[in-house]
Amino acid sequence: MPGALEELRDYVKTNKELKETKIRLEFYIISGGLEELIKSTKVAPYMDGIFGSNFCLCQGTGEQIGIQSAISFTEKTRFVHGIRKGIR
Repeated sequence: MPGALEELRDYVKTNKELKETKIRLEFYIISGGLEELIKSTKVAPYMDGIFGSNFCLCQGTGEQIGIQSAISFTEKTRFVHGIRKGIR
């Protein structure tokens, strides 16, 4: 699948009609799942951004001590809006 993402990007960059429109193809993952797990997948290097839930870690031990952020359906909409506006 990661190869398909690169093929799509290359197609948009090289297709004459699309090139003239200055369209840029970007890929994002916005998930209620754990961001660190998503970042360890094979598709992560092909993403322009990954947003997910995070744990709060103890600075001294690195131990997980709670939830730092959780992405709800409403927050997913906010992330999409922020990406569209260019602020994410």
